[in-house]
Amino acid sequence: MENGLKSSEEFKKLTYRVIKNERLADPYTDEHFASDIKWLKERIDLGVEKNLGRPGWGFYVNKVRVATFYGTKNWDSKILPEIKLLVTKYSTEVQPVNAPAVAR
Repeated sequence: MENGLKSSEEFKKLTYRVIKNERLADPYTDEHFASDIKWLKERIDLGVEKNLGRPGWGFYVNKVRVATFYGTKNWDSKILPEIKLLVTKYSTEVQPVNAPAVAR
């Protein structure tokens, strides 16, 4: 699924981060978050931000979640086209951060 996004023109316009841990049952730790998205982990810890489901994709603009996508069903027909629309909508204003939470 990621390949469809990564091979798109829209992918060049966003910052993409993957948050993974070893097992679905394990909580995320600070080490799972890249340094440029530590703010997201802090918000989750404070209860300000809800943890994404797994697999889940969060689409952020200026550190505000503007969309959330869950699961893998309808990836090609629904989720990927919606992500592309969001990139088009927001790329003229700011660089969005797409921070998916996908377990291994």
